[in-house]
Amino acid sequence: MSLFADPNQSRRWRPRFLRGSVRLVALFMAAILLASCQRILPGISQEPSMKTQKPEATIGTAENNTTSTSETTTEPSLSEFDLTLPFVNTETDSPVVEVSTTQPATTAAPTTTAMPTATAAPTTTAAPTTTAAPTTTVAPATTAAPTTTAAPTTGEVLCSPDGRCGSELDTPAVINGVILVNKTHWVSRNYAPVQADYFDDKWKLAPEAWAAWEEMKAAAATEGVYLVFTSGYRSYDFQAYLYENYVKTHGQEQADRSSAKPGRSEHQTGLALDITGDGVAFSEDLAETSVGKWLHANAWRFGWILRYPRGKEHITGYKFEPWHYRYVGKAVAADFGPNNTLTLEEYLGVD
Repeated sequence: MSLFADPNQSRRWRPRFLRGSVRLVALFMAAILLASCQRILPGISQEPSMKTQKPEATIGTAENNTTSTSETTTEPSLSEFDLTLPFVNTETDSPVVEVSTTQPATTAAPTTTAMPTATAAPTTTAAPTTTAAPTTTVAPATTAAPTTTAAPTTGEVLCSPDGRCGSELDTPAVINGVILVNKTHWVSRNYAPVQADYFDDKWKLAPEAWAAWEEMKAAAATEGVYLVFTSGYRSYDFQAYLYENYVKTHGQEQADRSSAKPGRSEHQTGLALDITGDGVAFSEDLAETSVGKWLHANAWRFGWILRYPRGKEHITGYKFEPWHYRYVGKAVAADFGPNNTLTLEEYLGVD
């Protein structure tokens, strides 16, 4: 008490007393914190490997087993305590870094494994609708194109107006030694005297007709007239192709006046030839050119005759064609003479 009786003394001792009390309080608080750390740090320093080693070391006796269970029962409270300190070891590999909370989110991706929706694409496999295209396989309609193969109609038509039928049409009608093919004297597809076609070589004729063409062409050239070979032998099928095109382009009536149906064309004999020149082809104007005039006046000398003269369509069935010539041989052609208007039908006395 005497210390504080003097005001001056009290002023000197009061700071010291305060500093001493502060230090005492600090020491007391430090002791409390140290005691708490001693309880916490042993549990935190135990890594998962240390926890798993303890049960393995105690396996063997029943007593050890009971002690191990007692130890494991204390660990869940430790893990719960660790989970309450998420900010303690944020940059360490401690198992407390909420691995358990994040992992279930990734493992809980059964939604992705739950792709039965994708596997449940029985809608695509259930394309029995497409496999059930028996409608397309049921194309007996296309296979049942006996309409085209069933050309018994054409087989029946292959009876020529001259009375020949069937295999008789495999060879042409021959009248007075002259082959005749026209609208009343037909031949079949099997008649093919020349082993070629327009697609292979359009400059094909029967051998004797080709020789006569070469001779006539050379003779015309000596007189300054140049003949052009445009169409010779045609097969049955190629003639059918030409005739169908004429019908599509000009109509049936016009086609029948300028083109022969298959089996009725002289070109199938290999003895007929279309000739042009002077820049004119398949036109009646050819008759007024030097080529047309020379042919009409001189072709007979080489065994050729103008086959479809002007004004004789009612006999031949075809309009005037100054480009179409037929080889009949020099003896027969001599009977026609120059500038003839006689038809082969009239000459032979048949239709």
